[in-house]
Amino acid sequence: MSTQAKASTVISLPISEVWKSLRDFTFPEKLLKTHIESCTMENSSSSHEVGGLRTIKWKSGDIRTDRLLCLDDLHYNVILKLKKLNFLSFSR
Repeated sequence: MSTQAKASTVISLPISEVWKSLRDFTFPEKLLKTHIESCTMENSSSSHEVGGLRTIKWKSGDIRTDRLLCLDDLHYNVILKLKKLNFLSFSR
């Protein structure tokens, strides 16, 4: 069984400024500093490399791994796939 989730938002800044941050697949660490302990690329992948894996470690102890499926500079679109999720904060 497959589930898809989509999210979008409106940010009141120039698209070039927003896209500069969001096209870097490690952006959560930079934009959500109060919630993220670290965000690293696995297997020496570039943060702009389609197919690359990133691991996000939340300050709550949760760990999430995502694969970058699409990075579209023409339409300002990022598509990722959740590969693994460990909810440690719910088991406490």
